[in-house]
Amino acid sequence: MKLLRPAILLCFACSGVMAGNQQDTSIVRKKFSCVRITQPVKIDGKLDDAVWQDAPIATNFIQNSPKEGAAASYQTEVKMLYDNNALYIGAMMYDDHPDSIMKQMGLRDDNVTADNFRMVFDTYNTQQDAFDFTVTASNVQVDSRFSDFNYNAVWHSHVQMLPNGWSAEVEIPWSALRFPTTEKQNWGIQFTRWIQRKFEFDQWSLTPKAAQNSLKYWGILEGLENIDVPVRLSVTPYLSTIWQSDNRYGPDSPSTSFGGGMDLKYGINESFTLDMTLLPDFSQVQSDNIVKNLSPFEIQYDEYRPFFTEGTDLFSLGDLFYSRRIGKTPTQFYNTGDLLDSNERIIKNPTQSRLLNATKLSGRTSNGMGIGILNAYVDNTYAVAQDTLTGATRKILTEPRSNYNIFVFDKQVQNGSHVYFVNTNVMRTHGYRSADVSGAGFSLNNKKSTWTFSGFGAVSNIMEPVDSLKGQFNSSLGYKYVASIDKNSGKLKYGISRRELGKNFDPNDLGINYETNIADNSAYVAYNVYNPWWIFNLINSSLNFDYTQNARLHTMNNFTIDFFTYAEFRNFWSFYIGSESTPFDSKDYYEPREDGRFYLRTGYNAVYGGINTNSNKKISFNLGFHGGQTHYISQEIPVNPWGGADLTVNVRAGYRFSFS
Repeated sequence: MKLLRPAILLCFACSGVMAGNQQDTSIVRKKFSCVRITQPVKIDGKLDDAVWQDAPIATNFIQNSPKEGAAASYQTEVKMLYDNNALYIGAMMYDDHPDSIMKQMGLRDDNVTADNFRMVFDTYNTQQDAFDFTVTASNVQVDSRFSDFNYNAVWHSHVQMLPNGWSAEVEIPWSALRFPTTEKQNWGIQFTRWIQRKFEFDQWSLTPKAAQNSLKYWGILEGLENIDVPVRLSVTPYLSTIWQSDNRYGPDSPSTSFGGGMDLKYGINESFTLDMTLLPDFSQVQSDNIVKNLSPFEIQYDEYRPFFTEGTDLFSLGDLFYSRRIGKTPTQFYNTGDLLDSNERIIKNPTQSRLLNATKLSGRTSNGMGIGILNAYVDNTYAVAQDTLTGATRKILTEPRSNYNIFVFDKQVQNGSHVYFVNTNVMRTHGYRSADVSGAGFSLNNKKSTWTFSGFGAVSNIMEPVDSLKGQFNSSLGYKYVASIDKNSGKLKYGISRRELGKNFDPNDLGINYETNIADNSAYVAYNVYNPWWIFNLINSSLNFDYTQNARLHTMNNFTIDFFTYAEFRNFWSFYIGSESTPFDSKDYYEPREDGRFYLRTGYNAVYGGINTNSNKKISFNLGFHGGQTHYISQEIPVNPWGGADLTVNVRAGYRFSFS
């Protein structure tokens, strides 16, 4: 742990320095008031309730794209109300050609071809995170948090198509938001409107395209006072029955099992939420796709279990947490055949560890301190073997009793900066290994948010038992660090970074890591044309260099140069072109699966590109190409060229049906 102390001390030192800085006073932020009401609002999209009549109006939207700072094509008006149950937003989107408003249907959170109205709330006004709600002209809802794209809330909306445009009414219950426990609230707030047929993006409070932190330019919402939030409590009990047949290890008789448990969610206050699950049953969750894996790395699967997808933004800091480790396939699942005695066969072999309970507490205080704690307990998991001669059965331990724990502290400070500390811990019984990983990091911005300096360091400690009865373990320490500095605003952006993982760094008991014994140095430069110029609406170009070494031997593994350009024309067609080159042969130390050996990969040069037509048209297409060749391989194969092309045709037959 000695290696970690300097990183922790640096984080808290940076916290003290940055907390004393003042926000950029050169930015004049708009202000808008929200009005308390005592009468209910009918969410029907008509905006004809009496309570809307005297509410303040947010208007004078400004075009951000295609031309930053230009007047919006059509007027937009927004009003806000609240009571002790919810926040209410009413918006009127005027349009001289209502029959041209695009309103493709789609599933929740889909990126549909439709006009939309968006509401974004920085409830702590720290300019680092926000709740994002969007409703389209077809009433498709989209929601997320800047720090958690898996965020989904229960909220209500309705839209109306009118002779002079379209309108929307939205109700967002307080249970969907987190905010400080203070008498008077001051939130950062932004409203935007997207006009699909014009590819026009309008904002109530204009944020420069070249800005690194757009939240600094948002307006301030005032008027929220003395919110008496209702109790946030939900309890969901369940009963389940499972029928299972598995003949991978010989003839098998179907088996059945019964279960029951409970999920609980409790809002301790406006900021913190407690989640608990007892004897969880995730059998109804979407199954993983079957993957034939011939690579030297394990497959990283998506998380579909609600308990582990909701409110997990804090736990992602440091990239040390992979929730699929909890309740995973038992360690000895695939080895049970090797543990059998003569004349035995497997009659039961659970595919998931037996998760008994899990608890999660997360939230953020009014001074910007985020706290996240997650603990899960897994019981012994057994396969059952049966003697084919005597019929006797015995248990084979495939996963020992284990406790998984992670806690995170994240302190937000001025200028969109933050420092954080993360610890993951796994403790196992029955002489199995245990693990502890600790890390600390920071991201510091200057006053104008033109430069960012960030870093992270972690130490892993793997404890392999020597004599579990005497409590003797062999300890293996590993390290990881990352540091970068970026100029990330303006037309010209550039930065450099350094990343190194020691040979013994191993976060895989509660995280996932594909690399070890590697040092990576990278640099980039990017130039962007944000506003219309000549025949273009915008141009984005970047050039990247990446040099990778073996951290122990200090020899070159790989050197790559990447170039990419994307441009959009005035008629909303677009094209892209890029190249990738490895001037030298590279060494892959992972593919041989044997320490000290490497697979020599021949250098190559490649190009790719494509063109996309206007996606607003009923028929559009995307045409792409790619090609390249390797360097000299051998006398029999001097070079290995390749090439190809692809064409996608998109047909939009009305607002309810489209295909490609």
